[in-house]
Amino acid sequence: MRNNTELHVLDNGITFITTQARDSTSENNGYSFVHCKITGIGSNTYLGRAWRTSPMVVYAYTSMFEIINPAG
Repeated sequence: MRNNTELHVLDNGITFITTQARDSTSENNGYSFVHCKITGIGSNTYLGRAWRTSPMVVYAYTSMFEIINPAG
């Protein structure tokens, strides 16, 4: 879990914040971002990319600025 963290994107191309991998929903793992800020340059950053069949990423109470692509 990341708490009160700033994630700063440095690339102006297509970028991804996470690529979490789980093979099953019964696995007890994933990424959590709580009270964080996502900042940076560009406007083509995605929150995540599925790597395996059941990825788990949670963004709770996180400020996301205009760098996040509306598609996700």
